[in-house]
Amino acid sequence: MDAVLSVAAVILVVLGLLVLTIAVLGIYRMPDVYMEIQATAKGAALGIVALALAALLLGDGPTIARATLIVVFLLITAPLSSHALVRAAYRNDEPMYRGDEEDASGSSG
Repeated sequence: MDAVLSVAAVILVVLGLLVLTIAVLGIYRMPDVYMEIQATAKGAALGIVALALAALLLGDGPTIARATLIVVFLLITAPLSSHALVRAAYRNDEPMYRGDEEDASGSSG
């Protein structure tokens, strides 16, 4: 049973690091600040949750309690902080990426 938990924890660590790496690449690949914030907020939350789940699988009592608190705190604060950052960017008239200037809804205004 320990071998199965160890393998699952390693898979979760690799998955978490992969998601965090993709989030970092999202900062460089996204064309405007709104998309950059979205990529990093979601990526960081999902990556840290995967790493914390790995700690839950292999940890003792205090480690499990800390990992649970970290996950709860992160899942509460990540959306709030990304919303605050996007709102500040919008209020400072940060331009949005328009791409081909075509609205997906089909409206022209």
